[in-house]
Amino acid sequence: MNADPTMTRDGPGEAGPGRLIFVLASLISAALLFSVQPMISKALLPRFGGSASVWSVAIAFFQAALLVGYLYAHMLIRWLDVRRGALVHGIVLAAGALLLPPALGRSVGDGEAAAVFAALATSIGLPFVGLAAHAPLLQAWLTRSDVAGAHDPYPLYAASNAGSFAALIAYPLVAEPWLTLEQQGLAWSIGYVVLALLLGLAAMRARPGRLTRTQASAPGAGQIGQWVFLSAVPSAALVAVTAHMSTDVAAAPFLWVLPLALYLLTFIWAFGRAGAAAAPSFWLVFALALAGVALLVGGRLRFGLIADLMLHLTGFLLLALGCHIRLAASKPDRSELTMFYLAIAFGGMLGGSAAALVAPAVFASILEYPLVLVLAALAVPGWRKAVTLALTVIAALLLASNGMVQAGKRETMRSFYGVHGIEETADGRFRILRHGLEVHGVQRIADDQGRPLTGGKPQPLAYYHEDSPISEAIDAVRERLKRPLSIGIVGLGTGAIACLADPGDRLTFYEIDPVVIGLAQDRSRFRFLSDCGVETAIVAGDARRQLVDSPARYDLLIVDAFASDAIPVHLLTREALALYRQRITDNGMILLHLSNDHLDLDRIVAATARVVGLSMHLHDEAEEADAAATFRFQAKVAVLTARDADLGPLASSDDWARAEAGKAAPWSDGYSSLLPALMARFGRRD
Repeated sequence: MNADPTMTRDGPGEAGPGRLIFVLASLISAALLFSVQPMISKALLPRFGGSASVWSVAIAFFQAALLVGYLYAHMLIRWLDVRRGALVHGIVLAAGALLLPPALGRSVGDGEAAAVFAALATSIGLPFVGLAAHAPLLQAWLTRSDVAGAHDPYPLYAASNAGSFAALIAYPLVAEPWLTLEQQGLAWSIGYVVLALLLGLAAMRARPGRLTRTQASAPGAGQIGQWVFLSAVPSAALVAVTAHMSTDVAAAPFLWVLPLALYLLTFIWAFGRAGAAAAPSFWLVFALALAGVALLVGGRLRFGLIADLMLHLTGFLLLALGCHIRLAASKPDRSELTMFYLAIAFGGMLGGSAAALVAPAVFASILEYPLVLVLAALAVPGWRKAVTLALTVIAALLLASNGMVQAGKRETMRSFYGVHGIEETADGRFRILRHGLEVHGVQRIADDQGRPLTGGKPQPLAYYHEDSPISEAIDAVRERLKRPLSIGIVGLGTGAIACLADPGDRLTFYEIDPVVIGLAQDRSRFRFLSDCGVETAIVAGDARRQLVDSPARYDLLIVDAFASDAIPVHLLTREALALYRQRITDNGMILLHLSNDHLDLDRIVAATARVVGLSMHLHDEAEEADAAATFRFQAKVAVLTARDADLGPLASSDDWARAEAGKAAPWSDGYSSLLPALMARFGRRD
């Protein structure tokens, strides 16, 4: 069979509006493809405890769906002529339209990674696969047309990535701050219909017939393997870097889109003219970046939010750019473009799935991040240089991990909700529970002479010491009611709050992470639940969903649900606060632990509380100078009450001040934006 003549023509093609149709279709399709990812993932967060792993698993799903879309496009192009292929694709798009607008509020039941996959597949799977097919499909149609530039479809790929990049940047800056999730879904659906019309026009510009290829142009197994490897490494790095960022700040779209936008930017650069070749100086910078990030990761170093983001994102940018430059340099004849993109999609799915699904099941800590740095070193041209750089990165990781200040004994455990580390201080006096890098509980296990403390009531430390605002609030409710208390606690940690209660009090903990439950109940690790002498119960599952079904009412409801240094947004919305109010007694109190290194939530929470008829008082004092040595941290705590009289002794305390909402917008399940909280944290207040 002869090769298609359009595959060998090098002329510029016929000028006119045809090229614009293909460009607009590519831009709009890519924008829809990538704007729906943070939108639908954000809607899923409340169903899965606000875990940062939701986005990691979502990335793996979207990459798998992209692979399906590319495979579907490959079969359309290889098996059907343009007219029949366009007809089949029109039917697929019409079927996808039946699912619009995306079912953002659909209940998906209990579960973790598999349930996230199922929820995404049923809500957006078919439309997403249809959109994913457009990058190779439009380029194949373009090569069969007589419009300008038909001889070179690869710039159209860069144009689609530009649309993706613009959509990702616009989402946290425009869509999220100004539109509810329902409004976003409606706007997305309108864009989907407009795109379908453009695709019909594009298909009409393509000549009838099937795309054929020459045997000489067919890539070998080694070439395909290289494409898969060079796309898998940055995809795995994307998941690892995003998880690192969103775990320690917040599981929120404005942090999700930064690495993904940079990931797409490297495609634009690599497949555009600027990425046609990489100078030796680039590979030197590439090597220095990998070694530098290895030192950061191995040494678990932190320099503050902005510095940390810049360092890790810069390293990721160079890592992805290096791999994609090598990928673009090996692109095949345009008759093989669908196979090329199919290999890229398969590599992306492979890397993303390995980091999001396999690594959490295999590794007890986040070993995928350093591992991907080593693999990225192999992208350097020349096998001797690649192996040398890989060994250098390994040496940097080992040097940093051995050179950091060790905390004594340390073990890690991992679940869908993060990595938990249990460590002892070098002097053997304290045992610490960390989620990520943040302290979530401390127990003193030896006296100053190093003698073990094995009996008696353990001393609560960290944010729960006896002079803490959490302890002060519990005492205030007890003094006002003058009877044993019923206390609900969202978030278990080590169970230290149990030692702030009195005999006769009843405590109910709500905890979503089974690993945390196991640690708190293991007396050989933490003794708060077993030795503090109060009645405790643990309800497993997401607190909001459990509280909806619970008939209980509490004198005090404490919301202390950390995820590393992040607070799940869905526990602070209007609907959440209204639920909490239903679960406290008529003169009860809600306590919110708002300590956060990166976000100032005061005004947002005050505005949200006001919507449900609650006023907010805040305790926010500077930490003592010896806090790090004594593990007596100063917590930022807000209490919400329907009447000031319900504050009891807190009403006359100078430590508790009424919080004002200012111009802050209240949060709801359909609307929340962390950008105002981030700006407020750095002093840019309205």
